[in-house]
Amino acid sequence: MEKVSRKTIERLIIYRKILNQLKYSEISNIYSPKLGDLAGSTAAQVRRDLMTIGYNGTPSKGYDVGDLENSIGEYLDNPQGQSVAIIGVGNLGSSLLDFCYWRYPNLSKIIAFDIDSSKVGTEINNCMVYHIDDMKKILPNENIEVAVIAVPEKEAQRTCDLLINHGIKGILNYTPVRLLVPDNIFVEELDMMIALERVSYFARVKKI
Repeated sequence: MEKVSRKTIERLIIYRKILNQLKYSEISNIYSPKLGDLAGSTAAQVRRDLMTIGYNGTPSKGYDVGDLENSIGEYLDNPQGQSVAIIGVGNLGSSLLDFCYWRYPNLSKIIAFDIDSSKVGTEINNCMVYHIDDMKKILPNENIEVAVIAVPEKEAQRTCDLLINHGIKGILNYTPVRLLVPDNIFVEELDMMIALERVSYFARVKKI
């Protein structure tokens, strides 16, 4: 697959979300100016992004909503389905399990790990919880390469190192710790406190 920019992938994800909403509103076609407006982009950018996946509309009808959603999905999603491990099933981890189970369209399997003996061996939101020491055999056996870290910050880097040692290639990090990883590992950092401070700042500035 041709490598594309992170921004392009982000926009394609946004387009798919919008198209899914339009489909359930029984809207069958959309033109690039309208899709760009809904996505906070431009018609030209929409056309360039969709050229990346080899999709073209027509002058008379624009883009078929359902067909375009499927085409973006075929480009973005793992054809075998996406398996994910969530490390840490406290309040945040349990909420993520529930969110992923219902909202991730290509999710084929989700497995959780924790060290709390009261949680290990139980199911949380239809997901089995294993002890973190079992990662070394379960992750390779289940061919899981994507993980979410939702552990206390003091355990973040150690957990990250364990995941990489057991074959994880992509990490979604919900801790405030900036993880140190090799160049071949993709990490998405989601520090909610930074996001809250950013929102608070711009909310204040806009009033001035």
